[in-house]
Amino acid sequence: MNSTTSSAAYNATALPGLDLAPLNVLHLTLQSLGFTDEMSDADLNAIVAETRPRVADLPPLELSLGPVGPDAEGIGLLVDPWNGIEHLRATIAAVWRTIP
Repeated sequence: MNSTTSSAAYNATALPGLDLAPLNVLHLTLQSLGFTDEMSDADLNAIVAETRPRVADLPPLELSLGPVGPDAEGIGLLVDPWNGIEHLRATIAAVWRTIP
């Protein structure tokens, strides 16, 4: 896609239920919660409510990105240093033990 492609057009090409990251941002998947048709709004809201206070006081992450590593599912960037990401992931994963 080129820079003139709008986000609306980009998302219109997606499969139903697929939530694509906007073209003008980077994202880092930290924890997969599951498929949207397999999780209730109540469960999602409980996870968000429990996660927010646990991550609110964590320091900002200073990361370097690259080099690019393309694969079958997308284009990845090496993230460094990984220890801050790993701590954030562990903090988020701990929520799973508190949500029934």
